[in-house]
Amino acid sequence: MNRIVEGKLDRRRKAVFEFLFGTEFAAKETKTDCNWRTIRGTPVCIGGSGKIERGPKTMQGKRPDELPRRLPAGKGERAALPVEGRTRLVDSFRQEEWLDADVDELQTQLGMIDSEMLKLQDAEPSRERDERMKELQEASDYVAELESVALERVARSPVASEQQKRLIAGLPEGWEYRRDDNQIFDEDGNVYYLTDDERDDVRTIEEALRNAGHDPNRVALEGDLKRVGASFLDDIEPDERGSLIQEGTERAYVQIEDEQIDEWDKIPFSVQREIEEQIAVDAAEQVRNDSDFYEELQSKAQDEFEAEFDEQEFQQELIEMQVAQGKSREEAEAFLYEAWLEESDWIVSERNDRQEKFVQDLINGSWGDEQFEREARWRAENFDEDDSLQFARDNGYLDDLDGTTSARMEELNLSQDDLATMFGLDDTFELTVKPDEDTKGIQVAWAAGGNWKNGLIDRKIYTDDDGEIVVKHDYFWAPKNAESGFGLQVFSRSVAAYRGNGFAKIKTHAAGSGLSLQQNPKAMNGFYTWAMFGFDQDVSTLSDDNVKDAISSDWPEAETVLDIIQAEGGAEWWRRNGGGTEEMEFDLSTGSRSMKQLESYMSQRKQRREQAIGKIEQYERRKRK
Repeated sequence: MNRIVEGKLDRRRKAVFEFLFGTEFAAKETKTDCNWRTIRGTPVCIGGSGKIERGPKTMQGKRPDELPRRLPAGKGERAALPVEGRTRLVDSFRQEEWLDADVDELQTQLGMIDSEMLKLQDAEPSRERDERMKELQEASDYVAELESVALERVARSPVASEQQKRLIAGLPEGWEYRRDDNQIFDEDGNVYYLTDDERDDVRTIEEALRNAGHDPNRVALEGDLKRVGASFLDDIEPDERGSLIQEGTERAYVQIEDEQIDEWDKIPFSVQREIEEQIAVDAAEQVRNDSDFYEELQSKAQDEFEAEFDEQEFQQELIEMQVAQGKSREEAEAFLYEAWLEESDWIVSERNDRQEKFVQDLINGSWGDEQFEREARWRAENFDEDDSLQFARDNGYLDDLDGTTSARMEELNLSQDDLATMFGLDDTFELTVKPDEDTKGIQVAWAAGGNWKNGLIDRKIYTDDDGEIVVKHDYFWAPKNAESGFGLQVFSRSVAAYRGNGFAKIKTHAAGSGLSLQQNPKAMNGFYTWAMFGFDQDVSTLSDDNVKDAISSDWPEAETVLDIIQAEGGAEWWRRNGGGTEEMEFDLSTGSRSMKQLESYMSQRKQRREQAIGKIEQYERRKRK
């Protein structure tokens, strides 16, 4: 990606960060020589020296490992950008050339924001949760606004011709097409600039291929085959039951996080919050019972008394006391004058009484509450991660977590070998297995190079209320270098393994909609893809009322999504009009509708591959003649 494109992406990121984390944070000059990362909820930019160059002031100039271990999560100088500021930014973006990559990034942002909002909806009500929900909703609205602008710009770009797509898809090994700057590089590094004219593009590509000794017609046929994808189907023949849904032989590397928890970050987030809340409660109680702190508070209150004590008002009160006892005002003033000169015990006692009452009223009132709360908050915040970990262990918070992964795997009758072969992934994939507190099951996850943007697979395996083993497919982003059909390979092999391990069903939230897909062909398409793979959902439970209305009008007899998918013309209708599929399920039982749909889809995909391969072979035979 060239520096111009990087600059555009950085500017878009800056705009999003400006909204999420405040104008002071985002106002610094945009740089392209540092890498953005999110550390404990706060975006920072790390330079070549390994130190943080951009981000909250308290973090700048430090390496990530030099940051305080109890760094508050996600509080990076946050100040919501005013509406007029957001409008200005969006309007300025309308003047720029948006790329598909921008749309992808914005949709990814929306997906992560929506995911956190879904988790917070199930959390215990609290002021902090409500504030974060409000923040996330504002962020979601803003990023969605940017996304609509990006989609509008991308939609204006000319759609590549079918022939151009075929040639680009079939480029020989060593050739590269860069979508962001619309250039092709051959194996020798020569660059071919494509234009906005599709016919010129085709001629440019064909000429480049001929000059390098390649046959453009053969390249186009190879492109057809690559666009079909799913090359793994070439090595699969129907088994004795006639099924193409078969387990793979690949083995992923599996890391089970099961040792005694010895780091704060290994504790599930929900448990961390519970521990931190209890630390705060204990700190508040300790402060109230701390005699040394109470003496300090009394001393501060006495200083407040001295600052506010009015001698003349005090003298007037003493005179009024003497008058009330029968003295004339002249006698009372003379009496007080003598007593004041002698510093009589009576005056000292009266002054002390007033001081004691003032101090007690101050400590017992809002001033005292504020002092106690401030001290308790300071003590809680000064618990470092080691202190918090020890507190958690001393108070039993880790009793159910140490060794939990193995215990839960045993309950699910799963071994490490089972997980290694369960997803059709080879040993370049490192799966991390740890407890999942939401389901009381296990989480199996992989992120490419530790960065989910380069590829992510996230699965939750648990026993539901009916005693059945369920697997929830939370996230799936194919690796950037994966061929078309990688998702089908992973899914079909997972289905075979799930069935072999006695799982009952798969659940997923299938993102995207027909409307967004029409606006941008690269938008999230889970609502369509997973339905084609066999996931189903009752129409009555779809979250999009517009989709339900359209189904009522065009498919009045349809009760489920598969009723539409499996009807003549239904798949294309669903691709253009579907959505709202937040509660999809795949029935793993033998002969289920889900299984039949997946078998049918794989069979059709295999036939398409065989046809594409046949055309290549036929072309080669004609050439030889």
